Amino acid sequence: CELMLACEGRIVVSGIGMLVGLFVMLMVTKLVYLALDSRKPVTKADPNASQQTKAADLAMLTAIEQRIDAEFKGSPDQLLQLRVTVGNAYRERGQHADARRVYRRAIGEAESALPANHLGLLKARVARAAFGTADDEALQSIDTTIELLRQSGPAGIELLIDALLARVGS
Repeated sequence: CELMLACEGRIVVSGIGMLVGLFVMLMVTKLVYLALDSRKPVTKADPNASQQTKAADLAMLTAIEQRIDAEFKGSPDQLLQLRVTVGNAYRERGQHADARRVYRRAIGEAESALPANHLGLLKARVARAAFGTADDEALQSIDTTIELLRQSGPAGIELLIDALLARVGS
């Protein structure tokens, strides 16, 4: 009887840990989504407002990165998705150095935990190589990424097109 309770307790604790990780991931995703999609169109150009908005966005993205580092307890796949989302947010705000840094970290962490043909990992590699001034390491890995995407079948077609465009643009 005591053994059954101990096993059930571990299952409950494990389940709670998974729920907390999922909750943190959803909250971070929501914050990034709100930052990207809740902007109202600018009807009059106001350089001061634009600079304030950009500064607030960058501060929020920095805070999101810190929360991911401190609180995220989900799977490597979920962590990769979060980091790529943050990298995309930096990129959309013209912060290419920060985007590259986040993509590089996402790829480095995911390579040790996910298979080389994982579509999320390949997506991160394509995003990193898609800059007009991509670094040498990103450009070298794009050929391998393209080959893996060619083998991935229909699930990787759209990403393969992005990878080929990144290769041509570099």
